[in-house]
Amino acid sequence: MKDSAGTVVGAWNAGLVTVNAGDNFFAVTVDKSGFVPSSFFDTSFKGYFESTDCTGTPLLAWPSDFATRLVAPSLTTDVPGVLYHPAGPIVAHAGSRLVEPFPPPPVVPCEEQSDGGTIVPPDGCCILVHESPPPAGFPGTVYTPYAAFNLGALGFVPPFHVEGP
Repeated sequence: MKDSAGTVVGAWNAGLVTVNAGDNFFAVTVDKSGFVPSSFFDTSFKGYFESTDCTGTPLLAWPSDFATRLVAPSLTTDVPGVLYHPAGPIVAHAGSRLVEPFPPPPVVPCEEQSDGGTIVPPDGCCILVHESPPPAGFPGTVYTPYAAFNLGALGFVPPFHVEGP
């Protein structure tokens, strides 16, 4: 895949491009307009926590085999060009997740969430995490602190395009 100036962005495969960002390679969702947010990224989601009361270091979930992959997992956010990636020691389990602001009705109120919810002032909800073992043959989930990387620092200029053989 190349940008509008003809600079190679990275190897493209079915809506993802592998970009070289310093010492890491990341698979990033992309279209003609450039890097796009992960479809499931919710700006109200503020992270997982090892504690059950949403305190401590915010964490993100990754496949348990991420450290052995040649291309690191990442999430692009709703902030254009910002990518989150693993950055810290692995935490095996999360005890809670924070949603802030918590959506108003018709969403089930925080205190009535099936996983148990506690209001976090001024407008958040701390929800307990109940994990199930992964299906046979699939990696489980682990959690790590995360860091942000500004994809804009790579200097690519949309629109992007793919050149065929």
